[in-house]
Amino acid sequence: MNKFTRALSLALAAVTAAGCLAACGSKTKLPDKQTVDHVYRYESTVLATYDEVKWDDSTEFKGYTQVEDSALSENGYVYRTTSVDKDYNTTATSLTFGKFDGSAPAEIALDVPKSEEGWLYVAGQTVTPRGVAAAVVRTEVVGKQGEGDTAEPIYETKTVLVQYGFDGKLLGETEFTPELFGLKASEDGPFGVQKILSKGDDLYFAVDSDDPTVTGKLLCLDASGKAKEPVVFAENGVDYIQSIFFFGADKLFFSYYDENAGEPFGAVLDLATGERIDITRSTFPGGYSAFYEPFGGADGMYTDDSSTGIYKLDLATGTQTLLLDYINSDVIYNASNMVYSGSKPFVGLSGDRFAALLTTTKNGKTTTSLTLFEPADPATLVPKRLITVASAGYAYNFQEQVVEFNLSSDEYRIKYVNYADYNTSEDYTLGEKQLNSDLLAGNIPDVLISDGQFQAAKYVNKGIFADLYGYMDKDGEVTRDIFLPNILAACEQNGKLYELPSSFGVFGMMGEKSKIAEFDNLTIREFAEKVAALPEDVSFIRPGDYSREEMLRVLLFINYSDYVNVADGTCDFDNDEFRAMLEFIKTVPEKSRWEEDGFDAENYDWEAYDNMYKEGKAIAEISGFGSFFGFEDMAYTFGKLETDLVGLPSKDRNGYAFTTTNLQFLISAKSPFADEAWKFVRLFFTDGAQTSLEYGFPVTKTALDKAKQAALDTIASRNAEDEEGTGEISAWMSSGDGVARPIYDNGRRKETAEDVERIYTIATSVSKRLGYDESVYNVISEEASAYFAGEKSVDEVTKLINNRVSIVLSETR
Repeated sequence: MNKFTRALSLALAAVTAAGCLAACGSKTKLPDKQTVDHVYRYESTVLATYDEVKWDDSTEFKGYTQVEDSALSENGYVYRTTSVDKDYNTTATSLTFGKFDGSAPAEIALDVPKSEEGWLYVAGQTVTPRGVAAAVVRTEVVGKQGEGDTAEPIYETKTVLVQYGFDGKLLGETEFTPELFGLKASEDGPFGVQKILSKGDDLYFAVDSDDPTVTGKLLCLDASGKAKEPVVFAENGVDYIQSIFFFGADKLFFSYYDENAGEPFGAVLDLATGERIDITRSTFPGGYSAFYEPFGGADGMYTDDSSTGIYKLDLATGTQTLLLDYINSDVIYNASNMVYSGSKPFVGLSGDRFAALLTTTKNGKTTTSLTLFEPADPATLVPKRLITVASAGYAYNFQEQVVEFNLSSDEYRIKYVNYADYNTSEDYTLGEKQLNSDLLAGNIPDVLISDGQFQAAKYVNKGIFADLYGYMDKDGEVTRDIFLPNILAACEQNGKLYELPSSFGVFGMMGEKSKIAEFDNLTIREFAEKVAALPEDVSFIRPGDYSREEMLRVLLFINYSDYVNVADGTCDFDNDEFRAMLEFIKTVPEKSRWEEDGFDAENYDWEAYDNMYKEGKAIAEISGFGSFFGFEDMAYTFGKLETDLVGLPSKDRNGYAFTTTNLQFLISAKSPFADEAWKFVRLFFTDGAQTSLEYGFPVTKTALDKAKQAALDTIASRNAEDEEGTGEISAWMSSGDGVARPIYDNGRRKETAEDVERIYTIATSVSKRLGYDESVYNVISEEASAYFAGEKSVDEVTKLINNRVSIVLSETR
């Protein structure tokens, strides 16, 4: 994914992913029924259910009870539950732990000090063959320093190692000190627990200390509490351990961040032979993401990809093998399902089985469950007709609908293909290239989930995709009338709808309302002239925010439909407006701030940079939003300034553009299962699905109206609270006891009812869709570089661009 597309997607997420054709009723022989592979059976047991915790200021805070962290080993599971009152004081903390055999768990309530007397937290926990071991850190007031009202409390902190049996009985407790391991105590430095591991009857501790001779070791206690020989894994110590666990017969994996090298490293130690395999992110099987969060088990080492499944890793060969496919196993799993534990919420059991602590939130309740996975017997799998659903890029938040469809049908089943799996760190376009090859070869998925880089127009004349209006007109519920007409119209090609987004975000220019208004509804030449006329000490965009290449991408793709007719494959770049665009872009620095040679981020005057809008030294930021709190979400940039979003300069003076924030759907025109494919696609456009989007505006009228009203209700509720002097919650701060408390700060802009109406007007009127075609951009960038370098005139390069892009477009039709 290129830098612009990646930045655009992140910005919108932070503010925020013809009739029924003959094939629909085909009488041809259907493909044979088949089974899918990498299937696991699973069984879940609910362990705890609490009210959902809402971390915002829309409702009065009444306290909460929730599961806050967990640990798993081959011996069982443990999780910590904390209760907090309306004043953010911890009132209860408990450990719940048990085995994987279905027996009832034990629960231990820890002695929590009163708020004025101190606090308590659990630094680490693990499950042993006998029960649970936990490092409990307790800070208490032991006296006062000074006199009267100015007296300050004196605190004393102790870490105590406690152990309980599976029956809930105390097995022992001892203060965690250097002397416990035969080490000399330090008067100044810390000596605390980072991680606790269990192996057999022994406990191993990764220690937080200033002493490098200690931080590179796993200190060890046997079952009787006596110190054993430590395991040395880093001779020079480590600053922070990212991940560490035992796996297999006698192996240890660890990863840590090396501050001197400025990057993380990892290694596997064979405790029996002493052999060591050093690993970096680039050599780790599964890539960067797998490096940070692997997990271990009796049979080896594993990692998981929330969009695919669980893989077994072979460090010797640098390969990974898929074992558990989430979708094929009817598992709904993503990052939000994790019970936080500092690592993935899984552990491997013998026979490549897995156990997991997962959490789900629905209808105001959050449930924590223990789930056990084991490979399915192939003989028990029921053959079904497979509907292939493929994604052109990274897709998320669709597993629930896939599982719903699969469980509801006795005849059909979704098989998911992720073309992003073809990508590598060296070439992120391999998936796109493979998809293009498959489509042209006639290997067309029944449903394609496309991303912002996929150009359906290239394939329309080849008859590859079906007109979705045909399915809508037969549906009776998900009809074209329920959608926002501006979004459908912008997605049409020659009056037909080949792709349908499930959500969208709006893109434009944001700035102080009185100043940005002067730059609204301008052509590109008018815009360039206004920018050139600004006072010498005023910039339109903060200097260094964009490179010349990035600005070219922004203005080209937002105005793409002004220059390229995707329906008939023609273009017009040889015009005054495009020449004005290139002339303006030539004034933008070649490199962004971050690309400048010698840029010193540590000593850069970031305060002056942050104040440029407030002081009137900069006008706007190219930005956007995907929620009705879009202006408030950008308050970290603009503070309390009253802001507005206007369209970028455009040939038609209509510079707003929208982009799909996650999923957009296409159906094969030749699919033998086209009607069933529509039954799957329509699941994303029911009122329930559209009103529960995590990111972006819904594309249906009713859902957008509900989202608008919900925002207005939240604002009204906050305004009522502000009259009582509560102020706005602008951030959350975690204190020593681990409890998040609000920071009230009125130094930032708050959303108003007028803002919501403004955003609604933009969302229901934006009529231009963000375009994208890397091949077209490459031609323009190459030819324009000669103009930017002064080697050719702007008239020369626009003629060359027009000719070359015309050839590119004709070749793709």
